[in-house]
Amino acid sequence: VKQEASQNVEAASVAKSEVKEMKSQVQGLMAELEALKAMQRSLEEQIADAEMNNAQALESKQLILEQLKQEIARMKGEMSSTLKSYNDMMKTKLALEEEISIYNNLLQGEEGR
Repeated sequence: VKQEASQNVEAASVAKSEVKEMKSQVQGLMAELEALKAMQRSLEEQIADAEMNNAQALESKQLILEQLKQEIARMKGEMSSTLKSYNDMMKTKLALEEEISIYNNLLQGEEGR
């Protein structure tokens, strides 16, 4: 009976030791789990921030693109107007040159008489 009691005490001691070790492992795993959860939250916040920054940057770039498109349209209109004005002036110049040529011919004809 003494031997059995001694074995039971030893088994209880081993079991206590194992329980203590298991508790220690559980605490370590819980700490690791909490650290991983904190890392996950941090990464999720970083992702959310990056997505927000990307959305803001995209919106800004789209605004700039729209402004550039408007500027291109304005410049095309201005260029078209300038080209029309240039063509009108060229027509006027050619008409004036033709008229000057006619007057020069008339003057030369008068001088020849």
